[in-house]
Amino acid sequence: MRVLPASNWLCAVLAVQCLLAGSACKREQKKARVTPVSEPSESEPPVASAPPVAVDPRSRCPQPSADPLELIDDFEDGESALPRLGDRSGSWYVATDGTQGATVRPAAGAANPERLRPPHCDSNFAIHFAGSGFTTWGAVLGATLRFDKTALPADLSGYRGIRFWIRATEAHSGVLRVGVDDASTHPNGGRCARATAPGEECWNAFSVDLPTLSEEWEQHFIAFDKLTQKHPRAVPAVIDLKQIYLISFRASPGNTFDLWLDDVGLFR
Repeated sequence: MRVLPASNWLCAVLAVQCLLAGSACKREQKKARVTPVSEPSESEPPVASAPPVAVDPRSRCPQPSADPLELIDDFEDGESALPRLGDRSGSWYVATDGTQGATVRPAAGAANPERLRPPHCDSNFAIHFAGSGFTTWGAVLGATLRFDKTALPADLSGYRGIRFWIRATEAHSGVLRVGVDDASTHPNGGRCARATAPGEECWNAFSVDLPTLSEEWEQHFIAFDKLTQKHPRAVPAVIDLKQIYLISFRASPGNTFDLWLDDVGLFR
């Protein structure tokens, strides 16, 4: 059995980015679709895994947003490329630790959405992220926010966090870790290394665990100020929201994961 060490995740992701570079022309023509979204209460800051509390069926549906730039992707065009909103020009991808015999869906590389049967409210497409058999660091579904031959940073300092709709199937187990990589954790930021002291290595994302996911669609709000590094540095790092390279959904090793992700965006 040959596994890909966590320190070589960079090689896996860079290889994926090379595959995605070929879709640059598609991104130029991609038309954004404004996805409805509900706002978090000012009196109750977003909590990592807090589910909606309303029981009205309409509470399971996204609500309109006044700011189209909050959208990252609603997946309705069926493509891996993000909508061209603001300066965003990236794509969705899947990377894994390379465990022999492990399975992942979508396959490693560009991550295209699938048709929902039945639809989720007005949404007809979402990404189905599923797999099993990984033994090192697992598998990741990520969205590079800007891409021009290489990953570039995006300024998210005007937002409080990210939000998304998600549901698990009965086969899902383990922990999903949701986070972002900034200039101090992404190799292109020049502030981290592949092999160094604990906490200083690349891909030590600012993130949070979602240990339990419902089999019903739920919207989650993940506040940036709630994110921490899984391997803390000796001097705690502060997330650089002006230089965010990617958003990631990382499945833990040793477990079967099976979930659907839809309507990913930001909130103020």
